[in-house]
Amino acid sequence: ERPEDLLQMPGFDLLVLGYNNGPAMNGADTLREMAHRNMTMPTIGLSGNPDGLDLMMNLGAIASIEKPFRDSDLLAAVAEALDRKRSGSITTR
Repeated sequence: ERPEDLLQMPGFDLLVLGYNNGPAMNGADTLREMAHRNMTMPTIGLSGNPDGLDLMMNLGAIASIEKPFRDSDLLAAVAEALDRKRSGSITTR
């Protein structure tokens, strides 16, 4: 699936987004499109590019993980994001 197609699908609790998704949209483009559509969702950015991670954080990602990463780091970030969503500290539409 392309990121822009996934934005049309209901039922997501969390988005784990790579900075270099593919040629159509990168992670920053996806976050910009979400903002344009007035969509908020807990988003974790992944990249081997520190500048890409910084950009995604500035565009609304709640966490960033630099590649390569350990599975436990990703699982911890996902658990924290979902806990924050459940507690109401992240507003989603």
